[in-house]
Amino acid sequence: MEGAGDPEATADSYFDVIDRKTGSLMAWCARVGGCCLRHFDAALARYGRLLGRAFQITDDVLDCAGDETASGKSPGRDLREGKLTLPVLLACKARPALRDDIRSAMANRAYR
Repeated sequence: MEGAGDPEATADSYFDVIDRKTGSLMAWCARVGGCCLRHFDAALARYGRLLGRAFQITDDVLDCAGDETASGKSPGRDLREGKLTLPVLLACKARPALRDDIRSAMANRAYR
């Protein structure tokens, strides 16, 4: 929930959060699961972190555009929780007025 309710979130802050969340979990799993020689450690950690990013971005796209019956996810949940995910951030970049709409909506809700 870090960053929830922050209408000024950026792609950099988004990647920072997902790297510390899903990315770090996947990096740890890749390193431990590999049980390889030490010189593979950094490469496995990078692979896991990037795999975590890919997983999280896919999850976020499904939240915006997924079919609830296929994904099992209720669309729009992240935005209702005040989380600006990468698809929303890119939409705000393409249409700056959308950021103003989100800012106004978030001003009327309490998060955390």
